[in-house]
Amino acid sequence: MKKWWSGLSSREQLIVGLLIILFLAIFWRKIVRFFQDYIHKPKNADELKKELEENNELIQYQKAGVSRSFSEQTYVHAAEKLFNAMHGAGTDEEGVLKIMTFYVKNDIDFILLYKAFGYRQGALWSSSSDLRSWIKSDLSDYWVGMINNDYKIKGMLKRI
Repeated sequence: MKKWWSGLSSREQLIVGLLIILFLAIFWRKIVRFFQDYIHKPKNADELKKELEENNELIQYQKAGVSRSFSEQTYVHAAEKLFNAMHGAGTDEEGVLKIMTFYVKNDIDFILLYKAFGYRQGALWSSSSDLRSWIKSDLSDYWVGMINNDYKIKGMLKRI
């Protein structure tokens, strides 16, 4: 190998070196994405149900007579819709507003949607974030205010 390398011109060594770096960069990115998807995979309805059984805040709201509006699977589906509206180039602000106001009718709904969203990876170089962080980073203060105003009108304590 050493003999082969030394037999190359400096230009050929540069090209081979760049190809190796490019290959490693692509390979590294795939490894990182695999582990990110494995660690931060979205919840399914059964995982969400199990996590919620241990949530003290949720139990307190239920004792106060507040109940959820939808099934666990519906919150998981809404969380996926939110992720798709915010992930990638451009954000569908109206879509996020519709989801956050339609599926969240009370504080329990907010908790359930928040838990269903979990922590998700945005760009490869960014850390994973929760629903509030995603919304605050993707939407302007105007849109966040619209969501919070809807929650205030509904008598909710939760805010983005």
